[in-house]
Amino acid sequence: MLIKATRITNLTDARYFAAQAVRFLGFNLEEGTEGYLDPMYMRAIREWVEGPVIVGEFSSSPVEIVREAATFFGLDAVQLKADVHLNQLPQLAGLTLLLELEAGTNAATADQVFQQAAPYVQFFIVQFLEENPGAIPDLDQGNVFFLSTRSCCTRMLRQCSCPTGWRRSARKG
Repeated sequence: MLIKATRITNLTDARYFAAQAVRFLGFNLEEGTEGYLDPMYMRAIREWVEGPVIVGEFSSSPVEIVREAATFFGLDAVQLKADVHLNQLPQLAGLTLLLELEAGTNAATADQVFQQAAPYVQFFIVQFLEENPGAIPDLDQGNVFFLSTRSCCTRMLRQCSCPTGWRRSARKG
């Protein structure tokens, strides 16, 4: 199981999660959105933390901006939204990508996203809400689904063996 802490905004949280062997530390680098952190602070925090993969989180930025930020700030990976960036993934070839599907994504749509994104994406994140179990895709379809929880700002991820054999995870956080 791989864990990702998201929207890190301070050194204390970053060091705490790093000490807990969290694999990914996410920083919202999209100005004007909730939880935004000035990239200069992210760089400063990064200097004090060793181990985790540093992820820039982008929800609606154009891919040109995402690539520029990844290069300029030395990001290890970037996280994008499937509903915004899916058709632009080829433009980000060479970057380590995490692709997030929203809560309520049905199994057929998720399968289409996985197939289209597989050549470019190393990790998928599928949101679900425990209070709405009907939004959880059908795990019996043989596709991989990466389930997450919002508690403690963590997300469970499982690495994809793209493009053919999707691994399954039915763990709840």
